[in-house]
Amino acid sequence: VFAAMMSTKFTSIIFYPLILLLFAYKNWGNWKNLLICILTFHLSFIIFHYLTMPYAFIEQVRFLRDIKEQLKMNSNPYIFPYTLQYVGTIPYIYYLKNIFLWGLGPFISILSIIGLFNLFQFSIFNFQFSLKSKFINYKYLIICLFFYLYYFIVIGQSAVKFMRYMLPLYPFLTILAGYGLFSLCHPERRNEMTETKDLAKRKFISKLFSFSRFLAILGITGGVLWTYMFVNIYSVEHTRITASDWISKNIKEGATIATEHWDDGMPLYGGEKYKHEELTLYDQPDDVNKWLVMNEKLKNSDYIIIASNRLYTPLRKLSDCQKYRSCFPKTA
Repeated sequence: VFAAMMSTKFTSIIFYPLILLLFAYKNWGNWKNLLICILTFHLSFIIFHYLTMPYAFIEQVRFLRDIKEQLKMNSNPYIFPYTLQYVGTIPYIYYLKNIFLWGLGPFISILSIIGLFNLFQFSIFNFQFSLKSKFINYKYLIICLFFYLYYFIVIGQSAVKFMRYMLPLYPFLTILAGYGLFSLCHPERRNEMTETKDLAKRKFISKLFSFSRFLAILGITGGVLWTYMFVNIYSVEHTRITASDWISKNIKEGATIATEHWDDGMPLYGGEKYKHEELTLYDQPDDVNKWLVMNEKLKNSDYIIIASNRLYTPLRKLSDCQKYRSCFPKTA
């Protein structure tokens, strides 16, 4: 499995220490068996990694060079043009903000926070009063929490913060949301209200229980609506397809279309009917010669298509270029 993970995404290397820790935990004190397990693991990894990704061995020099360049993005968002969008973003906070606003959505995210709070509260309470007898029940919970916390700490500090990097956290966060919903509607809250004789306390617990039910209903309703709105994105035609249809109908065959590099070309289909000019705006240096080249390309073009903000928005974040020899050396 680890070999398949490494063949798919080199970042899976972060799980390597966890695998070694697991071997050590399972074979603690039996050093001979531990050594056999580690050697067997590495041997099987090499074999299956070769089967699933032979080019990593055949083109080893090139593979290692490409991996090294990709790893540079971990600490420097200026390496590639398409990562300039992450310049100035705050590690961890940027991920959490996007998970809250766009990934899970605010309603399920709030339920996840409630679930996490109640999980820690419940765990600490039980550890405090019955640590020895209950530890075996918490072993897998601790491992689970440690795994996701480890993943978030390692990946969250990266300078480049694609939302997909946090996808492994979503199942866990969803389970936390379910636990948060359960904790809001748990019958013990009502039982506590009916059992107490203190009138003021009963009123307080009653209000707290009503507020909890309100949060639960709001979370469920909001989560359903958010999911519907998200899925509805895919019920309409993609804007690039709509734009491609418009281009095909309204731009005459043989016309010259100028598009920006490092963006998806337009139109998506039927492009062979047109001539194309690529506006290499990321090229350096920004001098007179660059403008002369751009000016000539613009003169030769009948239409300019700016398909997205993928280029002009990141270009606004180049005020810190003096920190580096060049802001985006990989433009080809």
